[in-house]
Amino acid sequence: MIPRVLECSHCGGPVGYRAPFCPYCRSALTWTGPPSVERGGPILSRDYRHHEITGALVTTTIDHGADGALVSVTGPFRVIELDHPARDTVTSVEGVVLDRGGALGVVVRAFADGALFTGYVASVIPAFRAFRLSRNVEGAEVSTMRALSDWEACEAVRPLGEVNVIELRAADSLLEVHVNGQRMLSLVDSGLAFGASGFRVFSLEQRARVLVRRLDVHEAVAGK
Repeated sequence: MIPRVLECSHCGGPVGYRAPFCPYCRSALTWTGPPSVERGGPILSRDYRHHEITGALVTTTIDHGADGALVSVTGPFRVIELDHPARDTVTSVEGVVLDRGGALGVVVRAFADGALFTGYVASVIPAFRAFRLSRNVEGAEVSTMRALSDWEACEAVRPLGEVNVIELRAADSLLEVHVNGQRMLSLVDSGLAFGASGFRVFSLEQRARVLVRRLDVHEAVAGK
C-alpha cells in the first residue's frame, strides 16, 4: 500500500494540500508552507543494461547493449513501465545524451489511449545544461504542452556525454524536480491526478541518440 503523503495532524486521515479542513474529523487545517516530498519504499526498478524496453508507446530504433538501451529518435519517444495508475510517486531516469539536440525526461502520472499521451515531464538538455517541467498532451489534434517551468540553465545538469539522473517527485498537488541529487524546483499543480511512470526521449534537431540506463519508481512520503 502506498503511504498517505499528507495527513491530518488531528486524526491522521489523508488530506489534500491546502485543504481548509479534514474530510474525516472536520478539524481546521493550517498550512505554513508545502512539505518536501521524500523517497519511500521501492515500487519498480528497470535496469536497461539487463532489461529490454517493452512499454514503448512509439516505434523507434532501440539497440540493447551492456551499457543500456540506445534510443535513436527523430520525434518524441515515450515509455511507460508502471502497469497501474498512481498518484504519489518518486520516479527517476538515468541516462546519457549523446547528440547536441537530444533530451531525456522522466514522466509521472502518464496516461496513454491509443496515440494520445498525457503526463508530467521533467526534461534535461545536456548540450545547453538546462531543464524544464511541463504538462504534456501529445499524439492527437489537441496536442498541447504547458511549461510549468520553462527551460532554465542549471549547473547541476551534466554536459553532453555524461550521466544525468532526473527525478520527478509527485505528491497530491506538489511537484519537485531533482537533477543529479539536487532539488531544482518545487511547485503546485493539480492538472493531472493519477497515472503511470516512465521516460521520454526527444530531439530538438533532426535526430538524436540517448542511452537510457535505468528507471526507478518509489513511493512518495512527506518530509518537513
